[in-house]
Amino acid sequence: MKKSILIGALAVLMLVAFTACENSAPTAPLYGKDIQGVSVVSAPEYVVYDSELKTAIHEFKDDVLNPADVKLRVTYNDDSYDEYTGSELGMTSGKLVAGSNTRTVKIGPAEFNVVINAYEAESVVFNVSNATTKTVAVDDEVSLEGIKVEAIYDGSKTKTLAMPEDAELDFAVLSYFIDPETAQQTKSVTISAETFEKAKKNASAPDWFDLIEVEGSWTISVVEAQPVTITATISNPTEVFSRGTKSTIQGANLDFTITVAYSDDTPSETFKKSEASTKGWTVAFENWKENAALFSENQSTATLIVSVTKTGTALTDTYDLQLTATTDYPIAIKAGLDTAQGAKPKTFKADELIYSDDFKFEVTAWASNVTPSTLVTETNNPNILSKNDFSADPERIKLGQEDTGSGESYPINFTSAKYAKAKITSVDVQIVNNPTA
Repeated sequence: MKKSILIGALAVLMLVAFTACENSAPTAPLYGKDIQGVSVVSAPEYVVYDSELKTAIHEFKDDVLNPADVKLRVTYNDDSYDEYTGSELGMTSGKLVAGSNTRTVKIGPAEFNVVINAYEAESVVFNVSNATTKTVAVDDEVSLEGIKVEAIYDGSKTKTLAMPEDAELDFAVLSYFIDPETAQQTKSVTISAETFEKAKKNASAPDWFDLIEVEGSWTISVVEAQPVTITATISNPTEVFSRGTKSTIQGANLDFTITVAYSDDTPSETFKKSEASTKGWTVAFENWKENAALFSENQSTATLIVSVTKTGTALTDTYDLQLTATTDYPIAIKAGLDTAQGAKPKTFKADELIYSDDFKFEVTAWASNVTPSTLVTETNNPNILSKNDFSADPERIKLGQEDTGSGESYPINFTSAKYAKAKITSVDVQIVNNPTA
């Protein structure tokens, strides 16, 4: 009895703290017991940024709600309860705003509202203690590699943020910490909490200085630009296939990561081929023209000679890029009931185990963008996949699930370890707890 009272008290507390239902919450009868409400058991602490901060410090993106990360409790009028994820109850994902965000979940025919909270970042802290850039040539960009960034929210809570890829600081910003002419004489600039406070008082300092804080100390030596040589290495090419529109016949699809190391102490640079021009580089192939075939029916490997040149300078290098055609794989799979022609589709009932044998799984999109129907022959259809590679998630129909009415259906989701990169569509089935002959 004491346990029952405790569970009931917890349910009431959770409802008061997290549930935003109407005063008269909707109910859904479940074999003699009603649903009293739906409450949030746990959810990540989401952080969003005001428009001024996002504009000033690019690449800072609001957290996005993932229903699978939200745990919900369904409480019944007999103090019992079940727990589900937001995705299991049909909660929608998407953007959040600071404060309360109402999301609707559905159990049978009844809908309930729950509240997901999001916090607005009050400030962003840059800890520069481990910044790797130690020297910079006049008018060069200053790499922010090694700097730790944290958002401050809800008073004193912190959340570590990913630094945007290849983040850089304009050399001109250093002038707010020390006069450029003085920098040429002292050959160094120090960015710290103390010097940043002084920089804020500079009449021409940008407004976004007020939106951030600085921790630690970072000293940068300013040097004259020196003639240097470079060494380019290339890795991580995007997947290329020997078939479909993502084959190397379409050269624009071929991307890879380029790392340039300098002969002096200039920090190395890393960028994708598709970003080369915006980073001030020219990347070209010396033995292959884009849109020409790389792979043939009997050859799945190729070597490209790639030249990498700093635009407007004599800095250049070549690299042999080894390519191997990627084995094609499904990226979209359609699941459906495997019903013999003319047979009545199978129906399910509450708490019934779901077996993949009752379903069929067909590829609707391949990574190479090859058209699935073109792969079918009289004796083989590679688009039809083995049922044993799939399993329902969850593995049974929800306990107490009501019959689906007219125009309603119950979605069943499948997962596959073998086809983890593929999006598998859910299957809409009918729930009939007491089928008639």
